[in-house]
Amino acid sequence: MNWQDYPAIFQKINETVTRYGGAIIQIRGHGDNFFYKFVTAKRSKGETTYQKKDKVTGEYSAPIALPDPVQILNDSNALSYTRAFNVKAAYANYVRSLNQTTDTIDLSRFDVKGMGISQPAVETPQSADDRARNMRCEIVIIAAESELPSDLSADDLK
Repeated sequence: MNWQDYPAIFQKINETVTRYGGAIIQIRGHGDNFFYKFVTAKRSKGETTYQKKDKVTGEYSAPIALPDPVQILNDSNALSYTRAFNVKAAYANYVRSLNQTTDTIDLSRFDVKGMGISQPAVETPQSADDRARNMRCEIVIIAAESELPSDLSADDLK
């Protein structure tokens, strides 16, 4: 991923990260659930193969063995993690382009998480746009409370 392809988004990320100085920034990558739903539906009918349509000829391929749904989930988790990690790497490059050091924006505050297909934006995608909306990253700010001063006791709080 190249931050130059999305300069307004990375500017917004930087403004937000700067505003919430001590907070944890979680980047959550998400995957599309279309193929998983397709495979599990075929398997529920006792089917063991599927076919792909060639976009040029319109012909269907020879039967292909249905993959294990657990493998689809594992692959989706790995892909969504990579998606989130690439956003973090692109953000680091964005920070460098501003002549800020990564010390200015502490990248260790960034938690990268692959959500797989567990939280689709579109539960049952019907179009390429729906599927694209599922393949996304979200940035969540997790507030970090500071410790109270040691001279503050329980009697000082109400």
